[in-house]
Amino acid sequence: MRVIVGIAFSLTAVVGLVMINLPPTDSKVQAMIEAAIVKMEGSIRPTLPKKLDQLTTLVAVDHAGNTIRYEMTVDLSKTTAKPTAAFASQVRSPMLKAICSSEAAQVLKLGASYEYIYRDQSSNDLGRFTVSNSDCQGQ
Repeated sequence: MRVIVGIAFSLTAVVGLVMINLPPTDSKVQAMIEAAIVKMEGSIRPTLPKKLDQLTTLVAVDHAGNTIRYEMTVDLSKTTAKPTAAFASQVRSPMLKAICSSEAAQVLKLGASYEYIYRDQSSNDLGRFTVSNSDCQGQ
């Protein structure tokens, strides 16, 4: 989780530097955010796959517009517990706290969002969720 929050921090720094040098308009801000996302993706991809914890590996990062998508594989062979329908909400809660209490939240305030996609080793969907600025309100 710290790795993903750290990646978002890097994105925040790049966007912040660009915003200092450009007068903000909606189209410029959107283009700036997308350019920063593309740069961040380029720095992450060579490090993949990246082990995040004992069970989770970040296997892909991409984006659609201003949504940054992180795809993770969960190694279910290393646990006796099996994911349930509540898997995404169980993972979302600690992730939301980590993102909203870090510099990663600044990227959300600019209009970006993070999507987390979890699959097992056979590519079966375990769950997904998106975090946007409105999710951090009241956190």
